[in-house]
Amino acid sequence: MDRSPQRKQQHVAGRWLARLVGTTTGRHSSPLRTLVCGYAPLLCIALAGCGKDDGRIEVFPTQGKVLVNGQPADGARVVFYPEAPEVDFKKMPTPAATTDASGQYQLESYKPKDGAPAGNYKVTVVWLEPPPPNAQGIFDQKDRLGGRFASPDSSKLTATVEDGGGEIPPFELK
Repeated sequence: MDRSPQRKQQHVAGRWLARLVGTTTGRHSSPLRTLVCGYAPLLCIALAGCGKDDGRIEVFPTQGKVLVNGQPADGARVVFYPEAPEVDFKKMPTPAATTDASGQYQLESYKPKDGAPAGNYKVTVVWLEPPPPNAQGIFDQKDRLGGRFASPDSSKLTATVEDGGGEIPPFELK
């Protein structure tokens, strides 16, 4: 049985690997095989049982409506700022949404329309003028609400998101 140097090297490597993990006949067992076959499934079960803690705060589907002089504010940007002073802002999202043609919005914190964490919020609303027809580049858009609700410090709008989420009473602006 004549073996080339490459074939001989593969044969030696195969025997070494077989000794390391044990044979497939079950007559021999190695420490590595015991570790891999015995403890790896336990480790997987333990990790799966720990749950997924990605550091995100639980959110609840939350929606509402913005009206200006009784009419829907299409395209208004609504942002909820947490009021609690003890909130860790690194983990706490800032829920936000843009209203549709009927003035409706659905808050999003981590992904579209997922909602907001339960709690009390200061709310801002900015409703920019539409861009000029055929607009290109940078242009100045003014807030149709005159900036009255643009800052959480000056806006008098507040909202409470309950556990489980739900409908926020409409913001009726003038």
